[in-house]
Amino acid sequence: MNVIETEYNSYRFRSRLEARWAVFMDVLGVRYVYEPEAYNLGKVCYLPDFYLPNQDCFLEIKPSAPSGDEEEKCCLLCKYTGKEAFILQGNPTKPDMCDGRFWYGEESYATLYCRIDEEIAGCDYHYVWCECPHCHRCELQFDGRADRIKCKCPKSEHGDRGHNVDSTRLRLAYNLARRYRFEPGAIN
Repeated sequence: MNVIETEYNSYRFRSRLEARWAVFMDVLGVRYVYEPEAYNLGKVCYLPDFYLPNQDCFLEIKPSAPSGDEEEKCCLLCKYTGKEAFILQGNPTKPDMCDGRFWYGEESYATLYCRIDEEIAGCDYHYVWCECPHCHRCELQFDGRADRIKCKCPKSEHGDRGHNVDSTRLRLAYNLARRYRFEPGAIN
């Protein structure tokens, strides 16, 4: 697949997909640094797509499910930096819920990679963007559980759930990111 380098927000993104996710994060006010620095991970060098300072994590963008090599690099990044990393796959697409449960379809979701100890990094699946209904901070959290967002706002009485994946701001961000025109002079 040929990717299209894309200029947006003073960055030259290696792909249109990365630029679309940058639009998404800009709409939500999620701070990011694109390709912050390369890391020597022993047997391979790795340049993560994004660093999210407010979540203190890395974000890698892939058009589809990551390969074993891509997953291994993410695990090594966690091991060497001690920071979490997500591989977010697909175009910006809002997750659907049916009867309070996710309808696993075409939505974009992320896999979390984290350091378990000095030698091992593990992973967990189905992290989606969610929004705190009080302070409106947006983060990637397991199944969009907004009560896990790292803020000091009151949490729901439902433990760590408080799903909030379908807020007005999130819908706007998904819609704008998908339809954004990157050509010079385009009206968005």
